[in-house]
Amino acid sequence: MRYLKESIRGRRLLFGCLMMVMGLSVRAQQSFTLKQTIDYAETHSLLLGTSRVELDKNVFLEKNLVNNLIPTLTFNSNLGGLWGRSIDPTTNNFTTNQTIFQTLGLQSSITLLSSSTFNLSKQIAKSNTEIARYRLENQLMALKANIILSYLNMVGARAKAAMTERSIEFYAKQVRVTDTLIAYQRRTLPDKIRFQQQISSDSVTLLRQQSAIQEAMIQLQGLADHQADVTYDNTDINDTTANGLFDYIQQVRLTELESAFLKDHPGVKEHYASINLNKTQLRIAKRAWVPAVSISLGLGSNYSDNYFLLGRPINYFEQVIRNNISQSVFINLSLPILNHNANKRSIYQAEAGIRQQVLESESNVQQLRTSIRSAYNDAYYAFRSYQQSNISLRKIEALVDLNTRLFKTNRLSVIDFIQSARELNSELLNNQDLRTTALFKIILLKFYASKNLNFL
Repeated sequence: MRYLKESIRGRRLLFGCLMMVMGLSVRAQQSFTLKQTIDYAETHSLLLGTSRVELDKNVFLEKNLVNNLIPTLTFNSNLGGLWGRSIDPTTNNFTTNQTIFQTLGLQSSITLLSSSTFNLSKQIAKSNTEIARYRLENQLMALKANIILSYLNMVGARAKAAMTERSIEFYAKQVRVTDTLIAYQRRTLPDKIRFQQQISSDSVTLLRQQSAIQEAMIQLQGLADHQADVTYDNTDINDTTANGLFDYIQQVRLTELESAFLKDHPGVKEHYASINLNKTQLRIAKRAWVPAVSISLGLGSNYSDNYFLLGRPINYFEQVIRNNISQSVFINLSLPILNHNANKRSIYQAEAGIRQQVLESESNVQQLRTSIRSAYNDAYYAFRSYQQSNISLRKIEALVDLNTRLFKTNRLSVIDFIQSARELNSELLNNQDLRTTALFKIILLKFYASKNLNFL
């Protein structure tokens, strides 16, 4: 019995260890850093998946046009028979006729010239492929930027929540100390109530910050298309990376950023490809007024084997074999005569499409220029604010240290001590928030310029 109990206890312990390891493993697999979140979204995003399907379809259609230059090959085979009556020329009597025939055929044809459609169709297919590719790249850049901003909101809310928890712990400790001092009549009950009021206020603030954390995580899950609940790690920005980012914002210039951002931007390229597409469509519309010529060459061979059975009574039959090779050249000439209004409408639509794409391209470039300038302005002044906050924090820390010593020796009132502690906590929250904001806005700015996150 004792051995059985020890065996059961050992199995329970082993099972508990296994469950703990499995739980830790699951949690480890479901924790994502900023870069891991972006990498996951790049491969699992439904929006990007739809754009990839569109790109693959256009690539296939573009490559499939080459098949028009490949000769077509047709093979045919026929076997049949005929039965009837006719006059036998040797006897002048009616006799039965039977014919058994078999034919084999092979034909090939190729289009040598189609002046109206083939080359322009290739250009349209190429433009459609480029548009789909640049649209996919532009969506990927926008997705990464949105993930960075959502990550900023989440990490910032976490930092504020952590500082609020520290504030609650601090005031809870002061409540316990005050309870002890009240017994010795060195503190009064109103002092304790003030500490408790601050704890209540901070608790409400903490709930709001936790709600902001969950909201940011929901946004991240939606952007990355995570199908299960996951957690996000905010420890991927170490001090070395942070110092490198702070050095970057102090050295980079706005003109350099603007040039790097607009150069080869997929959004700009997409509009240029759309303009080229409309220009090609305009050329097609104008060519509708011109006679179109197409030339095709055909080459074929037919083999036939016929058996004629004449007059069953005399068992007479004859075999006839025929071979022929057919060659053909087709020249088609089309003249537009009755489609005047349709051609005019097509030309107008193509010209309007070009004007629209040019205006949209200029507007897009202006929006991109505004966004990079705004990102630089936000990152630069967030960093400067963080620098000023560091100076202010050091001064407040020195003041609180002095007030703490005065408070312990009853040379400072509890109200003044609470006020100084509150200012320190507020400045700590503000400093942490400014640091996080500056880091992620610099990350976003550097991503805009380099179009990648290899620096993380």
